[in-house]
Amino acid sequence: MPISLFLSAIAAGTALIILMEMWIAKGWKQSLRVDQLAAMGQITLWSLLVYLAFRLGDMAIRPPVERSPPWPSWSAPIRADSFTAQETLVQDDNQTDPLPLIVIA
Repeated sequence: MPISLFLSAIAAGTALIILMEMWIAKGWKQSLRVDQLAAMGQITLWSLLVYLAFRLGDMAIRPPVERSPPWPSWSAPIRADSFTAQETLVQDDNQTDPLPLIVIA
């Protein structure tokens, strides 16, 4: 994980330097130094390619993670076919658990 963070920081940092250089040139009404920006763009490209290769290798080596359902466990009392909050408020299940009521609100 620290290596992934480091590689992404290099890619984002060089891209941000290019963006800031363009903003500064526009703000000071100067011409862009295209040769320097092109060199930084090449560094950004290669750093992104290294990051992509690292991430693909990382995904190939690690075992797959067991996926959990996309909904939280506390959302079970809320029915998918109820269109009004009043129907959900009337249910006896929600008298003890206030969280579904907070979600509806």
